[in-house]
Amino acid sequence: MSGVKDYFFCIYISGISKENQEIILKFKGLANKKLSGRYFLEVIDILEHPELAKKSKLWLLLLLLKKSPTQYKKQF
Repeated sequence: MSGVKDYFFCIYISGISKENQEIILKFKGLANKKLSGRYFLEVIDILEHPELAKKSKLWLLLLLLKKSPTQYKKQF
């Protein structure tokens, strides 16, 4: 393997928390499974480095929460 990464991802977080760490680990697990390690992940804490968010022209963080249905049922 040449070490060249095919995909570049950047996750912006607002502070280090247990939840953020879990999400990053889940993302890495999924990316390793689906992309076989051919990715680079950069994690930027906008509370520590607001200038990086500004440089990326990031001015809004969106959050999507699934509220209903509470249980997932496979349909197939």
